[in-house]
Amino acid sequence: MINIRRNCFETNSSSMHSLVVSKIIKPYTEDELALGYSTWEKERNKDFDLWHWIEPSDMTYERSPFQVLRTPLDKLRYYAAYTLGTYRKPKKADIKRIQDFIMKQTGITNRKKIILCKDEREFYHYKGFKKHITYGAVYSNDSGEDPMHYVEAHNISMEDLILNPKYTIIVDGDESQLFKSLFDAGIINAEDLEDISSGADYWNDSDIHVSEYSLYNSSKEELETHIKESMHPLTRSITFSFEFSDDEARSDKDRDTVAEFNNDTKLIKELIDYARTLCPNIKSVFCAYTYSREDKITMNDLKDLDLSVFDTIRIDNHDEESDN
Repeated sequence: MINIRRNCFETNSSSMHSLVVSKIIKPYTEDELALGYSTWEKERNKDFDLWHWIEPSDMTYERSPFQVLRTPLDKLRYYAAYTLGTYRKPKKADIKRIQDFIMKQTGITNRKKIILCKDEREFYHYKGFKKHITYGAVYSNDSGEDPMHYVEAHNISMEDLILNPKYTIIVDGDESQLFKSLFDAGIINAEDLEDISSGADYWNDSDIHVSEYSLYNSSKEELETHIKESMHPLTRSITFSFEFSDDEARSDKDRDTVAEFNNDTKLIKELIDYARTLCPNIKSVFCAYTYSREDKITMNDLKDLDLSVFDTIRIDNHDEESDN
């Protein structure tokens, strides 16, 4: 079955967070499952402060510092910052849900003993500095593959995300890619992982990209070398991108006919087959895109193209929202 994504635009954020699903499980201790709330604190009816021992910057997750959020408390802070924070007014239902979870894990019976937010802080808004009660913030990519998008897409409950030791949240940035370097150095073995979410361009090699220009200006040997050098144990797809306009099959002057494109499917199939000798489960993607706001293409514009070699057909129309 071919999957079709219409009007899809993937951002290239510099804050790239990932959710790692591991096959190797190290169980949590009783103290970790109690979110670090000790028997001593429970006996003395002490407050549970989500911000205990940390500053507001510690619950602001951006491109740095590099962090491995493994414990339930670490993941709870990230979840709370994503759900309640980012300088928006949190929903009462979300606050209650997180409070209920903390009460269950710690044994606290009075929800007023639970402190989820920090005092008012001054932060920069595009109109100037503004006072706001902060619950933290998560600035990650919005490609649909960051940790919380992955959680929602796979129907992972808050409880499972936080309490299941197979889930780990990685905070990293595309200018450093420290997480990726751990794979490159052999410190992390990809075979030990069940799955991993990653944002657009986080793994330079999670998607092998072949542009229209490179396809027509490189030899088959050069393209195969590009594929081999780009391959990674977690590579998921090989994407062939072609620019379209509303009145031409393609923008290139010397190759603007459907017939010429269809003749090239033999080469494309050979490249896909080669990629699958290196990574058998790799998916093939055809991406038709536009740069001009005036050009809007639909699946109907592709009806005469032979796209049978592709698993997924994607259309990326340039629009106003893409710039935001």
